[in-house]
Amino acid sequence: MTEIALKPCPFCGGDAYMSEMDDRDDRRYWFRTIECQGCGTEMENGLAWRNFKELSLEEAARKVGERLATTWNTRTPPRITEEAVTAAAMALVGAKWDNGHRIVSGEKLSVREMASIEARAALTAALPLMGGDRGVEIGFPEGSENHKLAMEHNRDR
Repeated sequence: MTEIALKPCPFCGGDAYMSEMDDRDDRRYWFRTIECQGCGTEMENGLAWRNFKELSLEEAARKVGERLATTWNTRTPPRITEEAVTAAAMALVGAKWDNGHRIVSGEKLSVREMASIEARAALTAALPLMGGDRGVEIGFPEGSENHKLAMEHNRDR
C-alpha cells in the first residue's frame, strides 16, 4: 500500500505515523489512528462494516487513511490582525534603524543581510499575535538590538 504523507504534529512539530487498519467490536468497525511520536496526540477515523463490505481491506484502509491524513494535514491559516500588522511594522522600522546605525558605524551589511534582519524582526513580532507561532522559531542573536526589541515587545503583550 502506498504510504500517505503526514505533516508534523500541529502542537509540538513532532513526527506522526499512521497505524495499520484494525478492527473493533467484532469487526463491525474498521479504523486507523495517527499518533504524534513527540507528544502522543492522536486522531482516529474509521468505517462501519456495513459501508465497508463492498471494499477490499486494502481499499478500505486506503480510503480511511486518506480521509484521516486530510484531516490531520489541514492547518488553520494564521489570522492577520491589525495588532500583528502594527507589531510587524514597528519591528521593521526598528530593524531598519538598527541596520542604519550598523552601516554608519562602519559595519558592512549586504542588501540581502539587511532584508533578512528586517524580515525576521517583522515576523518575530507578528507571528505570535496571529496564532501562527507553533513550531516556528525565528530568532536573533541574544544581546542584539533586534533580540532586545523582540523581547521587549513580547514582554509588553
